[in-house]
Amino acid sequence: PAAAGLCRALWERYEWTRDPDTVQPATEQCEATRARFPDSVETRIALGELRLGTGQPAEAERSFRDALAREPNNAEAYSGLARALREQGRLEEGEEAIRAAIALDPAYWRYRRELGINKTYQGELAEAIESLSVAARLEPESPETLYSLGAAHFLNEDFLLAGDAFERSIRIEPNARAYANAGTNYFMAREFSRAEAMFRRATELAPDDYRWTGFLAWALSEQGDRQDEAARWHRATVEAAADRLAVNPADEEAMAA
Repeated sequence: PAAAGLCRALWERYEWTRDPDTVQPATEQCEATRARFPDSVETRIALGELRLGTGQPAEAERSFRDALAREPNNAEAYSGLARALREQGRLEEGEEAIRAAIALDPAYWRYRRELGINKTYQGELAEAIESLSVAARLEPESPETLYSLGAAHFLNEDFLLAGDAFERSIRIEPNARAYANAGTNYFMAREFSRAEAMFRRATELAPDDYRWTGFLAWALSEQGDRQDEAARWHRATVEAAADRLAVNPADEEAMAA
C-alpha cells in the first residue's frame, strides 16, 4: 500500500503543478510498484490513476475493474472506474459506478463530489449542485469541492453564488486553481483588470500550467492596447500545452489551448 500510495502521490503532484520535471519520478515509481506488487489491489488502483492522467481511459478502466475483481467492495476502485468511464463519455455508467462507491462509503465527501461532477457533465445542474453541497457540508475545508460547486453555479448562470464559492476556496487554500476560478468569474462579468489580477496570481503559483497562462492572455487581449503583452502569454500557452500533450496526447483542453 505504501509503494502504491507513493506512486499516486507523485503523480498527483504533477497533476496539480503540471511541472514536466515531475513526470519522470512519478512514472518511475509507478513502474517500480507494478514490478514489485503486480497483483495487489492498491497497485491496480494506482496504475488506473496513472493511465487516466496519461490519456488512456480504456486501460484505466481495465485497471479499476481488475481491482474490483480482486476486491468487489472497494469504494476507491469504483470511484476510479467512474472517472475512467466519464473520460470515455459513458456518463450513465459512470454515475452507476460512483453511486456504488457512495453506497459503500456514504459519508466520504470525495465520492459525493465525483457524483456532482458527473451530474455537471450530464447537464443536470440542480442535482450536481445538490451533491456538491452535500460534499461541502461533509468536508467544509475542501477547496476542490468549492471549485466544482462554483463551476456548477457558474454554468447555471448563478454568478454571485459561483463567486462566493470561489472566494471561499481562496480563503481555505489560495492556490492557482482557486485564483483562476475567481478570475473566470470576473472575466465573464467583463471586469478584465480584476480578472487579470487573479490570473497573474495563478500563473505565479503554477507557471507551467497552460490553462492559467492562456486565461491571462485572454484577459490582456480584452484590454485594448495590450496585445503585445498578451502575445507573450499566448506563446507561453502554446509551449506549456505542447508539454502537456507530450504527457497526455488525449487532453482536449490542451489541444484547444
